[in-house]
Amino acid sequence: MIEQRLKRYVDEMIERRLKSGVLDEVVDSAVSECRDQIYDECKTNQAEFREQVDDGNSEIRNTTIECMKEMNEQAQRHMHEIEEQAQQCMRDIEDQGFEVEMSAKKNMAKLKRWCDTPARSLPETTVNLSHEIDTTARRSSI
Repeated sequence: MIEQRLKRYVDEMIERRLKSGVLDEVVDSAVSECRDQIYDECKTNQAEFREQVDDGNSEIRNTTIECMKEMNEQAQRHMHEIEEQAQQCMRDIEDQGFEVEMSAKKNMAKLKRWCDTPARSLPETTVNLSHEIDTTARRSSI
């Protein structure tokens, strides 16, 4: 009976040890396999994420370049409009200067004629009242 118990005890221990070792091996193998799958999945996701980031950067770069081109075109259009307005202002100033010059010449011609008018062409009453007033006196009064 002791021998039988001992045998049973040894058999149970061997069975436990074998089961325990096999179970650990199975668990270790499953954990290792899952770890490898998770690692591979992470690497795949990381590569996809980097690709998406690169695509986003390229899209932003392209949009930025397009915006810069559009801003340059608008700036050129505005500069052209400003130049046209400046030229129009210069032409207007020249025209006004010419008009002022012509008006000044007309006024100078009128003044010269008035200054050159002899005293005798004035009305008789003025000439009779004062013979001393001549063209020189009139010029100095102006």
